[in-house]
Amino acid sequence: DFSVPKSTDEECLNKGLLKNLSSFFSLDNYQNLYTGEEAKRLIEKMEKFQPELLIGYTSVLMGIATLKMKGLGKKVKPKYIISSGEVLDSYSRKYIENAFETRVLNLYATTEGGSIAFECLEGGFHVNSDFVHVEILDKNGEDVGGNEFGSIVITRLYPGGTPIIRYTGLNDIASFESDYCNCGMHTPLLKNLEGRKKDAIVLPDGRIFPPATIPMPLAEATSKFGTYQVKRFQFIQRSIDDIEIRIEIDEEQRNKGVTVERLIEEIKKNYQKLVGNDVRVEVIEKKAEKVEGQVSPPLIISKLDKKIIDKALL
Repeated sequence: DFSVPKSTDEECLNKGLLKNLSSFFSLDNYQNLYTGEEAKRLIEKMEKFQPELLIGYTSVLMGIATLKMKGLGKKVKPKYIISSGEVLDSYSRKYIENAFETRVLNLYATTEGGSIAFECLEGGFHVNSDFVHVEILDKNGEDVGGNEFGSIVITRLYPGGTPIIRYTGLNDIASFESDYCNCGMHTPLLKNLEGRKKDAIVLPDGRIFPPATIPMPLAEATSKFGTYQVKRFQFIQRSIDDIEIRIEIDEEQRNKGVTVERLIEEIKKNYQKLVGNDVRVEVIEKKAEKVEGQVSPPLIISKLDKKIIDKALL
C-alpha cells in the first residue's frame, strides 16, 4: 500500500483498519510505502518484497508502471492491483494492466466513510451496503433517476467516533447501475464514479465532463495507434472556452510506432470534436503542473471562478 506520512489517511489506516485487522490476520506480509518517494526507489523496495497485491493512487501506479515498461522490477508480479484515492480512467487502467500483465480493480474509499465501494472480478462496482448507506442526489436533494449523475451522500452504519449521517461533504459525482452483477452479490452497484465536482471541465454550452470521462478521447487516440507513449497527461481549463492538454512522453517509447506529432494531432482532433469549435483546445508536450499540498500533479486544474463551476454542476 502507499500513503503520505503523517496524513489523515495514514492515521486512519494505522489506527483504524490495520489495528482492527491485526486481531484477525498477521500483518508481517504487509508493507506501506511513501507516495512521494521516487518511483525507481519504490519499485526497488517492491522487488525485494515481491507483493501479491498492490494498492495505491492511480498516479503512483502509473509511475511504477512506466518503469515496469522499461524493464525494471522484473520480480514485481502482483496477482491483482487496486487503484484508490484518485480517478481511475480508462487509459491509466489499460496502461497499468499492460505493464504488469494483470487486472486492475477500483476501490472507492474515503476518510469519512471508509471503504464505500469496490470492483469485483466481474467488473461490478459494489457498494459496501453493510457498512455504509449511499444516496445519489441532485442539487435539490432528490434521488436521481437511473443512470443519471448526482452527488454522493453517505451514512455510516458502523459505530466509532462521530456519527456520520447523510454526509454531503465528499463532493463526488456518481451514478447507480440499475442491474445486478453476474458475480452473485446483490448489493447496490455504482455505474460510474466520476470524481470530484471541483475537478470537472465546464463548457460554455453548459455541458460538464467529470475527471473520469475527460480522458476518453485521449484513450481513443492512443488505442487507434496501439501506443503507450503517453506516461502522464493533464487538463488545464484556463477559461470557459480555453483548454490546455499537457502530455508527457515516455522517452523509450517515443520513436516506437506513430510519431508524437501525429499522436498530438489525433488527440487534438478528438477533443475538438468533443467540445466543439467554440472552445480553443491546445495539446502540448509539457510536464504536468503541480499544485501545492499534493504529492502528484492533479489530472485536472480548473482556473474558472468557483461560482461558475458551482452553477454548472449538480
